[in-house]
Formats: sequence, C-alpha cells, structure tokens
Amino acid sequence: MVAEDDLMSKAPDESDKRMGPDKRKASELIDDLQGSAKPGGEVNEDLLSPRERNQLRRKQRKLMREKSQTNNGSSANTEGKSVVTDQPQDSNKVVVETTVSEVVTADPNEWPLGPICDELCCDIFDPAWEVRHGAAVGLQEILKHHAKGSGRWANTTKEQQVADNVSWLEECAVRLLCCLALDRFGDYVSDPVVAPVRETCAQALGVILRHLSEEALGHVARILAAMQQMKDWEVRHGGMLGLKYAIAVRKEGIIEHYLKSILPVIKQGIEGEDDDVRSVAAEALLPLASHIVTNVECFEWFGKPLLGVLWSTLQLLDDLTASTASVMNLIAEMCQNIPSSKSAAIGGGEDKVKDLSVLVRRLFPFFRHNMFSVRRSVLKICRNLVMMANPGTSKDKLDLSSLSPWLMSVLGDTLHHVFVNIILEQRPEISESSHELWSILVNTSFGSPLSETISSKLPLWFSAVSTPPGCPLDPEVFAGVNYSVSASRARAQRKRQQGIARTQVTDTGIRSAEGDNEDDPSDALTNLDDFSASVRMRLSGVRAIGGLIWRLQSTEGDLNPFTNEVKRLLSSSHGTHVQVGALVLEEWASSSQFGGKEDSKTSIFKIPDGIQEILDAKLGSVGQTDYPYAEIAHLSAKWKQDLKAMVSLFAEAKVKEAKVKLELESLGVMQGLQIAEKASKDWEQQLAKAADKVSGGAEGKKARDKAVRQVYVTIGQLQEVQTNLHTSVLSAVASVLVAARNLPVKVAPVIRSIMDSIQHENNEDLQRRSARSLVGLLRECASRKTCPNGKIINNLAAYLCEDTTFTPRCTDTKPCPDSVTLDDVTYVPPDDSTIITSLDNHERVNRIKKRGSSMALEEMAKGMGPGLFDVLPSLLTRLVDPIKAGFEGESKRILEVAQAQEVVDAFQVASCLLPCLHMEDMESVKCLLPYSVNALQSKQAPIRQMAARFLAQFCSVAPVLGMETVIRKVMPLLGDTDDASRRLGATEALFRIVDVMDMAVLPFAIFFVVPILGRMSDPHPAVRQTVTKCFATLLRLLPLEAGIPDPEGLSQDLILEKQKERRFLEQLLDTSKIDNYEIPVKIAADLRRYQQEGVNWMAFLMKYQLHGILCDDMGLGKTLQTICIISSDHHNRRKKFAENRDPGSAPLPSLVVCPPTLVGHWDFEISKFLPDQALQCVQFVGSPSERSALQETITKGGDIVVVTSYETLRNEIDFMGKLTFNYCVLDEGHMIKNAKSKTTQ
Repeated sequence: MVAEDDLMSKAPDESDKRMGPDKRKASELIDDLQGSAKPGGEVNEDLLSPRERNQLRRKQRKLMREKSQTNNGSSANTEGKSVVTDQPQDSNKVVVETTVSEVVTADPNEWPLGPICDELCCDIFDPAWEVRHGAAVGLQEILKHHAKGSGRWANTTKEQQVADNVSWLEECAVRLLCCLALDRFGDYVSDPVVAPVRETCAQALGVILRHLSEEALGHVARILAAMQQMKDWEVRHGGMLGLKYAIAVRKEGIIEHYLKSILPVIKQGIEGEDDDVRSVAAEALLPLASHIVTNVECFEWFGKPLLGVLWSTLQLLDDLTASTASVMNLIAEMCQNIPSSKSAAIGGGEDKVKDLSVLVRRLFPFFRHNMFSVRRSVLKICRNLVMMANPGTSKDKLDLSSLSPWLMSVLGDTLHHVFVNIILEQRPEISESSHELWSILVNTSFGSPLSETISSKLPLWFSAVSTPPGCPLDPEVFAGVNYSVSASRARAQRKRQQGIARTQVTDTGIRSAEGDNEDDPSDALTNLDDFSASVRMRLSGVRAIGGLIWRLQSTEGDLNPFTNEVKRLLSSSHGTHVQVGALVLEEWASSSQFGGKEDSKTSIFKIPDGIQEILDAKLGSVGQTDYPYAEIAHLSAKWKQDLKAMVSLFAEAKVKEAKVKLELESLGVMQGLQIAEKASKDWEQQLAKAADKVSGGAEGKKARDKAVRQVYVTIGQLQEVQTNLHTSVLSAVASVLVAARNLPVKVAPVIRSIMDSIQHENNEDLQRRSARSLVGLLRECASRKTCPNGKIINNLAAYLCEDTTFTPRCTDTKPCPDSVTLDDVTYVPPDDSTIITSLDNHERVNRIKKRGSSMALEEMAKGMGPGLFDVLPSLLTRLVDPIKAGFEGESKRILEVAQAQEVVDAFQVASCLLPCLHMEDMESVKCLLPYSVNALQSKQAPIRQMAARFLAQFCSVAPVLGMETVIRKVMPLLGDTDDASRRLGATEALFRIVDVMDMAVLPFAIFFVVPILGRMSDPHPAVRQTVTKCFATLLRLLPLEAGIPDPEGLSQDLILEKQKERRFLEQLLDTSKIDNYEIPVKIAADLRRYQQEGVNWMAFLMKYQLHGILCDDMGLGKTLQTICIISSDHHNRRKKFAENRDPGSAPLPSLVVCPPTLVGHWDFEISKFLPDQALQCVQFVGSPSERSALQETITKGGDIVVVTSYETLRNEIDFMGKLTFNYCVLDEGHMIKNAKSKTTQ
C-alpha cells in the first residue's frame, strides 16, 4: 500500500530500478504527459494502479490549465480585481491596481471536493504549523461526511468507482501517516504537550480507517507500530496518537486480527521514559481494558504484566506529570472490569496480602490531585480493591464474618485520606463517591478492631470539622497527605529546552485534552476564609463521623472517645464547637434510623449520658440576645474601645456626665447603645450652647459624630454575627432532639430554634438542614393533642409571601386591567446566594425567608411522600380555603384587599409546593383548577398573575389534566373582545405555561397557535407583547411537534381537535393546501385564478379569526377580493342568526378606511360587484353636520359597509370607538406604518 516514493524523494534512475515493467510504463506515460506528449492523446489506464490513475488525472488537469493560460491569454481564463493602493498622507493621488487571479474549471466527472482535498493533502506538509493544522482539520471535516464518495469519477463503472474510492483513501492515509512522522510542533500551555497537528491528523486518520479493509487496517497498524521504534519522541507520540484513534474506531477488527502485534507496542510506550507518549498509550488502551482483563488468554500474557507495569509507574508520577490522569483512568477501568476469580493478580501476580496493601498506599499521594478525573479514578480504584478484599462488602449488604488482614493493616491511613478528601472536595459527584468509599471502609471492620484503628485519627478529624471560619486547619490533619514533586517534571522541562518552540496557541482555541486542572490542593487549606466552603466542609465531615459512630455502636465498639469529644465540643465557649457537637449527634441519630433496619445488633438511638442536660441548657438560651461566644470576643472588645474613645471626646469637650469612669467589663451591649444615643442627642445639645472654644467648633463636632457612628457600626456588626451564630447553634441543638425523637414536653423552644433558622439563616446548606429537621418535627407533633403544625404552616406561608418581588401585593380594590406589563409576566426573582447578598437589608431578609420556606415545603413533599395531606391536613386547608372562598360559585371580579391578598398567598404556596408533590396528592389539589380559571378573569392584576403561575406549575406536573382545563376553559377567554382583563389573564397563563414547560409543551403546542395568532393584533399593548413573545417561543418548537406522540390519557375529542389544528398549521405554512372557498353570494364578475386564491386565503383567515395583509400589485383586483370576503361573511352571519338567534352572530357593520380620494371608488365598486345590494355602502365623510346625520344609520348596524377616510376616523374617534365592527379594512395600509402617530393610535 505504501510505496517508497511516497515517503522520500530519490533520483530517477534509482526509482526506475525498483519499478516493475508496468510501473515503469506508467512513469513514462506520466512523464510524457508532463513533457512532449499531446494533451489529447489516449493513455491506456489499464496498465496503471488506481493511485497512479489519480496521479495521472491530477497532472492532466494541471497541463490543461497551463495550456489554457498559454494559448488563450490571460483575458480568457482570468478575472480581474481592482485594488486601491495606499499612498503617503501628503499625496493627492489615488492609485488603482488590477490583480489577476486564475479561474480553474474542474472536470465535471470528478468528485467535486477532489481539488480541495488535493490542496489540503499538500498543505499538511506546509512549513507553518498553522497551515498544517488547518489543512488537517479541513480534511477531517470533509471525510466525516464524504469519505464514501471520495475519489470517484462519474463516467466509470461501479466497480471502478469503489476501487478509486479505496485508492484515494489509502493515498490520503499515507499522507497523514507521513505528517504524523514528520511533524515536530508541540506547545506546553499545560502539563501534557499540546500537539495540534499530530492530534488532528490522527483524528482524520481514524475517520479514514472506518472505511478501509482489514488488510489496509493491518498495514496502517504496522506502520504506526514501526514508528514506536524511532528515536525522536515526537515520532513515537504521533504514532501512538494514530494507534489511539485506530483502536477507537476499529476496536473489533483490532481485537480479532492485530491485538498481539499492537499491545506490546503500547505497553512499550507506557514503560518508556517520555511522559507524553505514556499518556497517549494509556488512553489508547482504555477501549480495550475490559477485553484485556476478561479474556483469559489475553490477561495471562498481557493483562497481568501490564498491571504490574502500571502499578510500578505510579511511583514515577505526581501532580505535575502529564500521564497521571491517563494511567490512573486505565487502572480504574481494569480494576472495575476484572473478574473476582482474577483478583489475586490485580497487583501483577505477586502475593495478594502484601501487594494490595502496598497498592493502596501507592494511591495515597493522588487523593488530592489537582485534576478531578484523577481523584475520581483513585476513589474508584480504592473501592474496587476494598471490594476484592471483602467480596461480601457493599453499600447495602455487609459481611462481618471475617476481616481482611491486608486491609486492616492499611485501613486507618486509608480512612484518614478519604476523610481529608471528604472535607476538602468541592465537586459534588466526587464528594459523594468519597462518602460511599468511607461507608464501605467503615463497614469492612467492626467493634474493637475498628475502635483501635481510628483511635489516633479521631482527634484530628474532630479538630478539622470544628475549625472556625477564617482559622487555619491543623497541619497535623494533612500529615502524609501532601507529597513532593518527582523527577518526571524535570524530564518534561528538559524536553522543552531541546530547542522546541513554545508558541502560544491560545488564539486558536487549542487546549489540553484533560482540561480539568485546578488549583493546588494546598490552596484548600486557606479556603476556610470562604464561610460557605467552611460550612460545606463541616457538614461533610460530621456526616462521615456520624456514620462511623453508628457503626461502632451497632457492633458494640468503644464509644467513649466520641462521647467525650462531643461533650467537650458542646461545653465549649466557641459557638462553632457547639454547633459541630450537635451536628455530630444529629448525624449519629439519623444514621441509626437508616442503619437499624437490617442489622440485628442495632438498638434505638439514645442520647448519651450527660449530654441531654447540656442540650437542654443550650435551648434555654432561646431568645437571649447577648450570648457570649468566643468567636465574637474581638468584636466585644472593639465596641467597648470605640465607646471609650467616644466618651473621651465628650469629656474633653467638658461634658460632665462623660467624665464618669466606665466599667467596660460589666457593660452590656444595650447599655452601650444607650450611652451612644445619649451622647448623640443630650450631650450634643449641651455642647451646642457652649462656646466654640469648649466644644471644638465644627471640627470637634465632626470628630464626635464619627466616633458615635463607629460605636453604632461596631455594635451592629457584633449583633449580626452573634445572632447568626446563635441561630445556627440553636437550630443544630434542636435538630438533635428531632432526629433522636426525644422532644421535650414544651416543644416551643425547639420550634422557635428551627423556625428562626428557616427565616434568618444566611447559609443555604444550614437552612436546608433546618428544613429537613422541620419535616421530622411536624411528623412528631402530628400525634400531639395540642398540635402546633397549623401555626407552623401558616408561618411558613407568611415567610414565603413576604418577598414582594416574588409575591405581588394587593393594595386596593380598584380594577387594574392595564397594570400588567411584559416585565411583570416574565420576571421571576432568582434565589441565587450571590444575588441575595447584593440586596439591601430588608430585601435580603425577605429573600432569605422566601428561600427557607420554599425549602421547607419542598422537603415536606419529598420527606412525607404520598399522603402528605393526611399527615398535614392544615396544609391543604391553607391552600384550598382562601381560593375557594374567593372564587367558588359566581365568579367575583373584585375582592376586598385582605381577601385578595389571601388568595394571592394561597396560589403562591400552591405553586411552590406543586413541583415536589407526589402524584397521589395531586388529586387533592386538582379542585383548584376551576377556581384558578375564575381567578384569571379577575380585574385585580396580582390575582391574575398568581393564578397564571399556579396553572403553569400544575401543567408542568400533570400535563394532561392541566392542559385539558387550559384548552377548554382558558383559551376561549382570549376571544372576549369586551373585557381586557380576561384576555390579560389568559395570555399570561399561556405564556407562563410555555415558559415553564418548555419542551414538555410539545404535545400540546398545536393548540396554542390559533388563539395566540388571533391576539397578536389585540388593541391592548400588554396582550400583544405577551402573545408575541409566547409565539416566538412556540415557533422554535413547532417543527418538532409532528414527531411527538399523543400523551397518554388525552381525551379522544382533543385528539381529533389536534388533527384539525395540525391541518390548520399545514395550510398556514403552505397556502397551496388551503381549501377552495365557494362564495355564497352573487358576484357580478368572474374571478381569475389568482383572485380566487386570494379569496381562499382570506376565507382561511376568516375561519380562524386571524388578520392578514393582501399585497397584490396595483390593478389586480384587491378591492374585488375584499368585497367577496366581506359580503360572504355578512351572508353567513345573517344566515346563522336567522337559524338560532345567537347574539354572537347578529349582523354588524363593517368598516373600510381609505384615503379621501378612494371613498367614492369603494362605493362604486360595491354597487358594481354586488348588484343584489347584499351590502349597503355608507360614505361617512363630508362636513360635521353631514356626518352627524349618518350616525343613526351606522348605529343601527346591519349589513352595511361604512367607508371613511383616515382623517375623518381620527376626528370621529369618540363616536366610532364605541361601535363594534365585523370586518375592518385598511386600504393603503402603509398610512399606519408609524406606530406613534395619532392616526395609527
């Protein structure tokens, strides 16, 4: 497949000696074409190989272009381009030059992309790496979509085309292989080398290999394997990249035919010294990892030695080497797929007990690697090793019959490394994997052995989780976790110093394949300055410790070290310590509830002796405002010093009361505030009467005011920190009693502690824990004789609705149909913590309350599951009763302010609860659907807004049930042209449904089109804006609607209606599918074909109550078509009214507005084309008295057409605006193109 002349250039005589007779003849033919042969001469292509035929054709095209340029001159085959040449600034000349470019005409029988690919195949050898990279990218993209058609000629047989295609692909593969071997460009913007040219060429080669035969695949594989024997690391790197993508695209073929020849080569790359080659080699083996460990033969001759090499390689790696991630991922993949029967050989075939303990220790340096993929793989490997040591161990079922000796020898250190990972990990998925591994490790041991294993680590763990924010962690916690940089980084540095260019490639968008570098793990030691990170660390750590304690208790282990630590923390003067002690107890109690169901030795959790009294004492401080925590000692000292400085300034100004000595140690905060207030008022009033010499004048007053403000600021900071800390501590203490199911007789302190956290806790994680505790509290209190649940739920509803940006306020009973704007419809305030901190104090407090109550409602629905309203009937009452009272029976359009606000709040609570509600509980809320439809018709905008939100949330949870109500009850409200508030409520509901449901609205999207289109010209601006935005959202979804099946449970009549609506959509998008309309009245004219099509189209719009613009050229009969459709509609209305006397079908006048010169023309045309006088024309023009005489005729209505001018309509708007018209025609409609003009409005 690969001839030597493809790889190097030789002298002609040497090349001829190597060629056979046929190839010599082909070479001569090509040379003849290049030299003296006639361009039109016949060539026997049967003597040529497919590749030589392609080469011949390329040279033929080149000769034809050259001959065309020589014989015909440049004018026949060139095109000119004028260019203005830049001149000096002081020059007054304009120089225009003409550049000539060649126009090349491709052979029409050739593959159209052939010339482009030929150029790209040459450009991959360009000296500039950017050109090589761009050419490789272009080839890759073309071959992705057109590889099967490459190299084919239209005037050949099918067999010849297949041969040409294979030949072209093979030649392209040869060129890519050459580029892989010759390219030397590499950049070091990250730890792994970035070789864009080689990477892209290997990807393009992989695309080609999809279409080559097994034989050709073998040739390519052998060439790539041979490149691994080269001295230059770039050649080996390029060859390994080729093998990586060859295995990825032809895995089955490689396994079947070439595995034994490729695997040793890749193993050689892993064993080599070059780290970048090792990285690619490990990545290349990932698709084969499962086969290597599951195939018996392959595992024996390759898998087992490979594992030994990989484990040995770990000793050479660190956090800076490029291959760490790839090697770790490969080990993880092999360990995950290795059968249990081969687990003894996981370390490479040596002794199991010795090897596995050593292997686990080799993983320790990588637990806190700066790449998250490495950390994830380390956890996976460690988990698999532990599972192999104790096959009965799993997350759900534990085998306590035996302990693994090697695992026990390394269990303590492994637990410590996992614990450090737990407290420092910021990625949720890796943090969860760390907890899972922790649980597995803890459950591999029990009782006394486990207690002895962790005895030395326990103080460090408690020290880590109880470190206050802003304080450094104990360095002893990280002893043995950090690691030094090995010599592999030095090898990478030497590689960079070998004259390799370090061109920055950021502008091209080239990045490392790993792409997950993070800050150094040591940075996490100072991350506790971030309060949120500190809280996450604390909660994650106590979760692990709580599970460990329960394991010891359930297996009769020694709990004294834990209980002593918890007592020490609860008795500490530091609020953080008290909080951690309570959190540990809560996690202990929670673990006992989940773990006690399957283990026969478990017992009901009981608060240890001596701790209950401490918890009761802490709860006794509920409501205390100046609890002395050690964390606020510096603020306490600071405000006293500021107060002392303030008093000194007043003493210097001769204020007698300020000269009294202050007892700062016994002074309380409230006393300090009283002194500061007295100083700012009474003392300053005394000084205002004194001379400037005594008071210090303006400068003295400025200094005293500044000192007073400083006292207020410091005390404010103290109170805020103290309150927040006390709230967190009391909530944690109360949560212990809830989790232990050990509520006191007087439950008020517990309720207040948890509710204070829900409404005031700044940290989202702590607020979420309080919400979960509240669910347990409600469950425990449900059986009490005096049940506080109703009051708790009412308070939660009040917290939820205090944020006025989220819950609108009903301020009066005045109808406000015009108060809703598009911003009101679309805005939903976010709960992002960064946004909350940027608000002012009042808004921030309300937003925190809203967030906490939302969490509580969500946790109620999730925690209690089906039957939520059976456990909490007061919650259902809070939802239903206010709405039912407001809108049951005859619909009330306006409610009293208090009642209206109760309705708004009830809808808000229901909307917040619906997304988390179990489907069985939806039946209880379903009764609110008819009331919400009535609420949409309210004249009070806040009620309409909240009813729309409720409907949108209901439809997102129960689409079929909710959408049937919307289709049958809400959409008809859009047609109420007399009441804007009904249309506003309906449009807002539709918009919110589309916005909330998004893709889930697809099965029902077809029902929205006609009602929304009908309101896009609504006279109310808010209706127009809302439906226009809604339609824009639907428009991107409609193309997908046809492939969506009907939702299960949709009624048969709606399915039939959906088919009709789909027919409408087809006609709307393709007017040729509109049915022919038969005009029911006599028209004194024969319509031309295009006129009948126009009438058909307007009849289609009339059927669906839509608007349109008739844009035929002048003189083609627009007036005639309009008269046809107006007279037809009047006839149909008159006939329908005569049949059923329906007021909605009563005859109405139609209106034609036109320039003054066309008023008479319309009268003439109507009389001309309607000889039976099916319509009476009234020219509403002339003087005011003449128009006044016509008003009575117009008011009577009937089958009349009022023709007036734009000016007259504007002058008579008071009269005309009160009328209802059937049709409104604007002749010369461009007169209203300015939306702000008086005529348009």
